[in-house]
Amino acid sequence: EDLTFEMIRREAGMSKATFERHFKRHTGKPFTRFLAEVRLNAACRILLETDLPVSEIALSCGYGNLSYFHRQFRGLYNRSPLAFRRAIRKGLHRDVPLQ
Repeated sequence: EDLTFEMIRREAGMSKATFERHFKRHTGKPFTRFLAEVRLNAACRILLETDLPVSEIALSCGYGNLSYFHRQFRGLYNRSPLAFRRAIRKGLHRDVPLQ
């Protein structure tokens, strides 16, 4: 299910500024960063447990743009999704920063 900031904010019954302030105070990070990390962690699990193409994984984790998914993934894990999959499968996981 597509999850957006606006949906969460409305459900919480808070203004945008109030929600952002409370969320960051309780999690230590902005909502958008938190959501990206949740989506990317889900992508990691799928990368490791399946042989699905990266494009399908990106779509299933809420990314409609493959290049944006790659940028976000590389920003968090310092490697591409395929390089991440290969490193884990070859047992080189010690140098892969898992979240």
